Amino acid sequence: MQAFTSLMFEQILKRIHEQVHTLAYIMTHHALVEMENDGLTIFDVEQALLTGKITDRQKDRQSNEWSMSWRDKRSVLKSPLS
Repeated sequence: MQAFTSLMFEQILKRIHEQVHTLAYIMTHHALVEMENDGLTIFDVEQALLTGKITDRQKDRQSNEWSMSWRDKRSVLKSPLS
């Protein structure tokens, strides 16, 4: 298995930044529910994605999918890797 390096984090963040700037992303129903539960707006999430740093990568044992977590000054977000 390939190590998930800082360079890989930076490449993923660059891709996420491009997607936020061009509005080339989909906010899932689950994400909208979680945002509402946490009192966040889409602007809060976009700001976290644009200014935060990736802090972790995890693999879901049931779905076998990877997700990442990142943090900005105000919140911690978790998202599937695509």
